[in-house]
Amino acid sequence: MISRGPDGSGVVTLTDDVAGPIRLGHRRLAIVDTSDAGTQPMWSDCGRYILVYNGEVYNADALRSDLRDRGRRFSSLSDTEVIVNGYAEWGEEIVDKLCGMFAFAIWDTRNHCLFAARDRVGMKPLYVAEKNGNIALASDLRDWHTWGFTGDVDFDALGAYLMLGYVPTPLAIFAGARKLEAGSTLSWSPDKPYKTHTYWQAP
Repeated sequence: MISRGPDGSGVVTLTDDVAGPIRLGHRRLAIVDTSDAGTQPMWSDCGRYILVYNGEVYNADALRSDLRDRGRRFSSLSDTEVIVNGYAEWGEEIVDKLCGMFAFAIWDTRNHCLFAARDRVGMKPLYVAEKNGNIALASDLRDWHTWGFTGDVDFDALGAYLMLGYVPTPLAIFAGARKLEAGSTLSWSPDKPYKTHTYWQAP
């Protein structure tokens, strides 16, 4: 995925006593804060949450100012840090405050759970799959086989593609994968299947 993130990369592997190994990886396209301080995966200021993110938050400066007034600490000018510290402050309500295009995933090291979200109109992609009690998310399906997926075609998705010229959400071209719908969030913990929630719909 170097072509999608030529400016750097990062991988963090966590040993979680409840969920097992958690791995977060990211390819960086540096736009807002091009310094090393914007490298991902990124931790919250409290050290509880870790995030990977794709997109741009247009109201990041205003949110950063609000969060600073609430006592949150920042070490960069990146919108990435605004999201992860915003989640630490507001929880899932962060999605209602973000103006922009985004797909992100946050791991909560204390409660052993995952939260992910996609922007209101789905400008940034987010694929998800569950297998054998594990979950995988990605902005691209090119490396799906590295997670143990065979690459079998989803024939419903193929039929839709042949009829429409694209694969409509929530279908994905590979069997076992799905797209998270626009304006939706996802919650997952090791003891139950993932759940989705629609936080925004067009009037």
